[in-house]
Amino acid sequence: MGLTGPKGDNGTKGDKGDTGPAGQGSLRVVDAKGNEVGMYVGRPQPGVIREVNGTFVEIPLNGSAFASCSTASASCIMYSFEEEGCTGTAYLQAGDGLTQDAIVADDGIFYPSGPVATLTIKSIRIDAGRCIPTDGTQPSAVMKWAPLSSLGFTAPFHVAK
Repeated sequence: MGLTGPKGDNGTKGDKGDTGPAGQGSLRVVDAKGNEVGMYVGRPQPGVIREVNGTFVEIPLNGSAFASCSTASASCIMYSFEEEGCTGTAYLQAGDGLTQDAIVADDGIFYPSGPVATLTIKSIRIDAGRCIPTDGTQPSAVMKWAPLSSLGFTAPFHVAK
């Protein structure tokens, strides 16, 4: 057996291959101007998941727009308080999932934000109605609000890839 020879030069680089097919991806909802509204979720109610002021929320859809409630014609939002007389911090019922449920009412978006804790609730208020004394516990997080216009979307919405 003979001695090992010197290392040879590198060969020329080969041609670039074809681009592969697009991945599965998720369905997105976009507005009339093509702006992404959020990731589509279809169950239990159609909606979108998006970030609002640092909190990931699920916003329900009704056809090609956000499902909205008017406090002039329906009961939309129940605020909870640890204090009697509906004083102190307002809380919304919150879940233990990866996102929180948002409510669109009167041109605003209301959502629980921050850590979820089981609180002792002493009073509740439905919309701007009277304060109702109560005594119970509820998983809750601080109620946050943002004007719906701050999201900057133009209906109608549609599904896209």
